[in-house]
Amino acid sequence: EDAVGGKGKVSMYVYKPTPANMESFDRVERMVNRAIVDERCKLRNISREMLAGLWDVPFQQVELGEEGKSEKVRSEKDMISRMLLPFFFMYLMFMGIFGMGQHMLSSLIEEKSSRVIEVLLSAVSPFELMAGKVLGLGGIGLTVVAIWAGLAYGGARSYGITVDISTMSLVYFAAYYVLGFLIFSAMLAAVGSVCNTLKETQSLMMPLTLVFVIPMVTWMQIVRDPDGLTARVLSFIPPLTPMVMMLRLSSGSGVWWVETVASFALLAATVPVAMWAASKIFKTGILMYGKRPSLRELLVWLRGR
Repeated sequence: EDAVGGKGKVSMYVYKPTPANMESFDRVERMVNRAIVDERCKLRNISREMLAGLWDVPFQQVELGEEGKSEKVRSEKDMISRMLLPFFFMYLMFMGIFGMGQHMLSSLIEEKSSRVIEVLLSAVSPFELMAGKVLGLGGIGLTVVAIWAGLAYGGARSYGITVDISTMSLVYFAAYYVLGFLIFSAMLAAVGSVCNTLKETQSLMMPLTLVFVIPMVTWMQIVRDPDGLTARVLSFIPPLTPMVMMLRLSSGSGVWWVETVASFALLAATVPVAMWAASKIFKTGILMYGKRPSLRELLVWLRGR
């Protein structure tokens, strides 16, 4: 009665709520709210339909086209898809780089434990073996990512959702993916060469995993402020550059072309350094068994000729 009279609140008592039933609570709250509003309308002899006609104002968002192009009316689903497009690009790149990199790690451990690696190294050099694995998995990863993207685009279109993806966005994605994968897979090749089991790789993979999670945590802030300090700083940390730059470029804000060129130059300069360091560790560690080398030993391998 207090709630109907406008003097009190409605209390809903729940027992051990979980995220799974939060939607049910919201549905009950809407039903109770509607019932109370109906009672208030009856007490004041007011037509609910009349009130609905007063406070329900339809809105539509019209996007102004470029010179010589027509305007576009955007639905709510289209606006949601545009907001989530940067996250989709970032997540697709994360899954492609991280997922294919895991295959690199597991294949190296398996070949090393079964001594198949010794047979392979009798035919090719360690660098050729590592480079072949990196390039092969990079090509597979790009193909798999393209299939995922095609399926996602087709699924969105089947639900009537318009997804605006420019050709340049696809070019940027492919270029950033290739450079990012080369850097990350080189790191994993070095990790896999010094470990004998997948369990041993966990301690070495933890720092890499935590670094790659940073864009997943900060993506909303980067999309809201693509030219902010956080976005610009993360754009020039090589392992994060591909994902952060795709977030910025697909957010709809014009990124200064100098920053785009500089990010590509940074990645292009980082790739040979990562490959060189990985090859030095790979050459020595791939044929070593037993105790995993310490960080000091790895530094000695890097300084060795």
